[in-house]
Amino acid sequence: MLEHLQDLILKFGYIGIGATLLLETGFLIFFFLPGDTLLLAVGAIAYTGKLALGPAILSAFIGAVLGNAVGYWVGAKYGRAVFSNQNSRLFNPENIAKAEHFYNKYGAMAIMLSRFVPGVRAIVPTIAGMVRMNYGMFMLLNIASAALWTVSLPLLAYYVLPLTGLTEKEVEKYILVMVFLAFLIPLIPVGIRMLKPRKSIQEKV
Repeated sequence: MLEHLQDLILKFGYIGIGATLLLETGFLIFFFLPGDTLLLAVGAIAYTGKLALGPAILSAFIGAVLGNAVGYWVGAKYGRAVFSNQNSRLFNPENIAKAEHFYNKYGAMAIMLSRFVPGVRAIVPTIAGMVRMNYGMFMLLNIASAALWTVSLPLLAYYVLPLTGLTEKEVEKYILVMVFLAFLIPLIPVGIRMLKPRKSIQEKV
């Protein structure tokens, strides 16, 4: 798995890095793409000297910004049409009103924090477009959150690894650990939520 991940990153290069983040953050159907994993792997691979860190981060940043901009446009153009069914429990105008209220109150925080939550970061810009969040403010937050996300994760992998004193081969082994954690950590809250209903049912029995 580790070798395949490195091979893919090195094969498709900087364009592939940016394109992956654009797809993940801009189109809901690609929410499953591992953006966090990619950014951590980029930093770790750059530490081994097989990838230039600066261009990789720049490519990731551009892809992330464009992705959210696309998500906003999709939400603005098609979002309200989806939520036009009065008889639907989920896709109804009442939920648009709730979303507008939420974004008026917590929109900035939602955009900034969602960058670090897989799946959610693909939904937030689309809803922001649907509720017609001020575009200038959205783009400002989009750029700021993209910079924070695409810089912090690669640098974390790039600068923390040298402190460990690991050799290049050992670093390559630890990339796999980072990949595993990047997948595992977001699943913890989901697992907790899934266990709670089961626990309550057992208590009733």
